[in-house]
Amino acid sequence: MLLFLLKANIALTLFYLAYRFGLRRLTFYTLNRAFLLLAIVCATVCPFIRPETIFRHNRPFSGAAMGYVINFNDLRQPATSWINVVLIYVFWAGVIVMSLRLLMQLGSLWVLHKSTSKDKLFDQKVRVTDQSLQPFSFLHNIYINPGMHSPAELSAIMRHEQVHVRQWHTLDVLLGELNKIFYWFNPGAWLISIAIRENLEFITDRYMLRQGTDIKAYQYSLLKVSGIPYATAIANNFNFSHLKQRIMMMNKQRSSKYNLVRYIVLGSLMIIALVSMNYTRAAITVRVKKALRADTTVTPAPASPLAKVVPDGKEAPPPPPPAPDAPMMHTVPDGKQVPPPPPPKAPKAAKAPKDAKTPPPPPPPPAPAPNAKTITAPAPPPPPPPPNPADSMPMIILRPSAGMQASTGQPEVYVNNVYKGKTIPDESEAKNIKSVMVFKGDGVPAQYGEEARKSGIMFIYTKDYEGPDDPAKQEKANTVMKIEGKQVMMITRDDKKAVH
Repeated sequence: MLLFLLKANIALTLFYLAYRFGLRRLTFYTLNRAFLLLAIVCATVCPFIRPETIFRHNRPFSGAAMGYVINFNDLRQPATSWINVVLIYVFWAGVIVMSLRLLMQLGSLWVLHKSTSKDKLFDQKVRVTDQSLQPFSFLHNIYINPGMHSPAELSAIMRHEQVHVRQWHTLDVLLGELNKIFYWFNPGAWLISIAIRENLEFITDRYMLRQGTDIKAYQYSLLKVSGIPYATAIANNFNFSHLKQRIMMMNKQRSSKYNLVRYIVLGSLMIIALVSMNYTRAAITVRVKKALRADTTVTPAPASPLAKVVPDGKEAPPPPPPAPDAPMMHTVPDGKQVPPPPPPKAPKAAKAPKDAKTPPPPPPPPAPAPNAKTITAPAPPPPPPPPNPADSMPMIILRPSAGMQASTGQPEVYVNNVYKGKTIPDESEAKNIKSVMVFKGDGVPAQYGEEARKSGIMFIYTKDYEGPDDPAKQEKANTVMKIEGKQVMMITRDDKKAVH
């Protein structure tokens, strides 16, 4: 708040100095009236304007992503010092006193208004009083004591006050009084109020002279009423300002139109001064740069893996596939990790019989006609890279099911139709296995006994075994799992599910 009052009072003082030393002696009284009224309005409104929000411009994005962590401790408002508190209380105390002063003046004017009576002078409505007061006007009312003036003086006074009424000069006076209430501590506010009243009298005097009023008689009437006291300071009194200054301005020649440049120059200077007081972008920029320098690090964003484009506009071929990963390790029941078995070897091609004849090669294609157009088929796309052998390698894990272990224990194991007890081969031996068959419950052949039905029976056949690999030939097996090459099949009789 104190900063606002400081800016407003500086602006008010600058406007008054510009009027006092640059415009007061010019005869452009209507422009001076507008300048003084704008001075009060601009001094009050301009401190709220932020030029950085009006002249904001967008900067191009730099392309680097930045992160900024706000330090909320810096946003805390510092504690107000006791001096600022005292100044604020003094300011509002002055506002209250000046407001009471204005209310007392309006109250005294209201009492005077009630004591007057309506009448007409020169076909103009007036409020007649019997008190010894200077003639004055307030809003649309003219107050006068006819017994204190001659008929010639009354005619000039009535025309003078009628100018104040028609041009609403009372509003200018009230605006100056309100300005003094809020800027009571600034001498510029009091001086601007005096300048407003003085300029209004200059406007009225010029109008009187343009209407053909005798200048000598008019000046004499001003001199005669100079000793009569004022009714109230907030009214447009007939003889408010010093007679010397008013008489000098009435005798002054009209100012040249070239002096209108002063209004342009002084108005521009006032705008620049007000904008410079509110333009705080430099200070804000410095604070932000310091905070960014202390709290942030700029890291360029990683480039996206986009395909490269060759000069002819065609997309470059994709990069070669990455090197295959290390083979996945597998776990056997005893907890050891072993590499998966290698892929099976491709079968050898069958030898052709000796007496077979080699078929002749196919005949060459016929030559194209002379007028025929040759159409070249586009080259086929390159074949995809071969799959990783480790990914297509079958995995054989010899474990009994959880249900079999819980209910019957380890199954009986036969390797190449040779009983091996209940020891399941580990995964290191799985690479030599050709097929595996598991029987359980009623699916166990009767020749293997009741114990085999309870625990289950497993037949394992290796690749080098040449005997029969289906001794039981059971079709009602509870569980059958065949592992041949890359195909793994498990059939479950109880839940009717098949997994391939």
